[in-house]
Amino acid sequence: MSFRSQLNLLFIALVFSIGLSSLWVQHDQQQKIIKISLQEQANAISVLIAEDFAKIIYLNEPSSATNITSQLKKITTLESAKLYDTRGRQLLTLSEKVNKASVFGTHTISSQLTYQGINLGEVRFVFFSDKLATESKLSKTISILSIVLLYLFAIIFGYFIDKRFIGRLADLSLALQKTATTKDFSIRLNPSSNDEIGQAQDNFNKLVGMVESKTSALKHKASHDSLTGLYSRESLLEEIEQSLINTPKHLHALCYIDLDQFKVVNNTCGHKAGDLLLIQLSSEMRELLEIYPDTTIGRIGGDEFILLIRNRSLEEIEVLANNLLKIIRNLNFKYIERTFPINASIGLITYHKSTDSASDILSAADAACYEAKDKGRNKIIRHSLGDEIAYNQQEMNLVSKIYAALENNHFELFLQPIVNANSTDSTKYNHFETLLRMPNAEGGMISPAIFIPTAERYGLSEKVDYWVINNLFDKLTTEVRFYHSLKTISINLSIATLVSTEMCNKIANLFLYYKIDYHKICFEITETGVSSQFEEAIEFIDFFKKLGVSFSLDDFGTGMSSFSYLSELDVDFLKIDGSFISQMEDNLIKQEMVFAMARIGKTLNKKVIAEYVETEKITQLLQGMKVEYFQGYYFSQPKPIQHVIDQIKS
Repeated sequence: MSFRSQLNLLFIALVFSIGLSSLWVQHDQQQKIIKISLQEQANAISVLIAEDFAKIIYLNEPSSATNITSQLKKITTLESAKLYDTRGRQLLTLSEKVNKASVFGTHTISSQLTYQGINLGEVRFVFFSDKLATESKLSKTISILSIVLLYLFAIIFGYFIDKRFIGRLADLSLALQKTATTKDFSIRLNPSSNDEIGQAQDNFNKLVGMVESKTSALKHKASHDSLTGLYSRESLLEEIEQSLINTPKHLHALCYIDLDQFKVVNNTCGHKAGDLLLIQLSSEMRELLEIYPDTTIGRIGGDEFILLIRNRSLEEIEVLANNLLKIIRNLNFKYIERTFPINASIGLITYHKSTDSASDILSAADAACYEAKDKGRNKIIRHSLGDEIAYNQQEMNLVSKIYAALENNHFELFLQPIVNANSTDSTKYNHFETLLRMPNAEGGMISPAIFIPTAERYGLSEKVDYWVINNLFDKLTTEVRFYHSLKTISINLSIATLVSTEMCNKIANLFLYYKIDYHKICFEITETGVSSQFEEAIEFIDFFKKLGVSFSLDDFGTGMSSFSYLSELDVDFLKIDGSFISQMEDNLIKQEMVFAMARIGKTLNKKVIAEYVETEKITQLLQGMKVEYFQGYYFSQPKPIQHVIDQIKS
């Protein structure tokens, strides 16, 4: 039974009980008054007949009994009487009057018989009065009517209490319970008055209204990107899952879009410019998609977007994707009198209803986008979902080849010189970067741009790093002349190695085992890797810096959101990413950016290396910018380590 029902029954029972108690008290008082009056009358009669009753007992006079009977018959209200001696023997009886006895108006009263202080016995009178009978009947009738009226009053009063108080509290309680269990914050109450309960209901309405507003805002925030207003990653995954459930008439497609020049804008002009670029681009893409129903676009990363296209032909999908790429190319973002060309790499996956998950399709589109980047950027690479599964199989085959290369020493070490700007004589090269190559079955080489990312994705990068360090140190100890001619040789390390305490200890043991001079070794780390796990990388760097190892920050200018990292990062060299150096002779913006990065390096007392130096003009521009070191095909291509050693020996 609900609390509301229990409380209503309690109120009705309480009111009914109070009413019955009042009627009973009133009736009881009335009966007491009647009995007192009759008792006084009975006592008076007892006094009147006591002498005659004494004569009956002690003298046995029959006339005395007649006198008593005669006197009692004169009392009109007396129905009957019975006289008893002290031993309880009935000595005299006045017969009951015919047709007078009735349950109404009849009362039995006992009275003691005493004469001159002697107890003679008692008399039991039965009194009857028509008036008393009428009053008793009327009293009983009134009592019954009172009970009925009292019951009706209790129900009416209970209904009033329920309507006025309990029901409103129950409505408030039910609304709170329903809101808590269903999370439906659209529930509202209708306050009927301005009392405390009405105010509580009104406050409930205000509270759920605020919660509804906040919940709506939070849902929108959770499902949309706060900067651009586009859908978030989670919302897009839900949309993709829905597309897998419904059988399409044509195809579905997922485009993974990655901007190619976003980091240039961000690092040159700051976050504000980068945010403005993303907002402007999002607006342009939304405007394009207004004419294409069944499309959903979202932002899932700094400069990464996803476009879901539902139920269209392959031709329509390709037209839409190309129009999107054209929109991005034509953006020509301007900020403070600077214009930045914007391009994008797009991975496009088409699919029908599939048993694959939304995450699988997203991963496939991401892989296709990576392929577009690897093939020169600013293009669309399209696969069907089945093709992508085949691509994944190829990747697993590559993982097997990496395992085999590690176990059978099939990797090969290459070196490329890092040339001092003040001494470009190739016979005096004493600073090199160690590069890794993996031969294929056809006698060629698998590009590290292909197998290194795969090794990182499948947790093999630590093993690869250890293989490189171990084999390089072994080579240095066997080629003593080359080892002594070296000033610095750099080794690339993955972020997995930088954050591994076990790898830190294993590398330190290799130094001790091969007795390699710490000052000859430079560990090269990527800017994007360090920024992702900064604190862990700092511990690794600090450990080896204390031993004398130097560090070079690769891909400088592409990954960090702020140059403020450099003030905390104890590196010796800054290697400007090759994307800024390549073809910079014809690009004033690149020249300004390289010049700015060179000045930052000088300000922080760090030596600057420029990679991808391929022409004499670029070399001259870099010399004018006071860049200290060059690396690129203009000076030398990467060569097998033994070839470089043999050149130095000769």
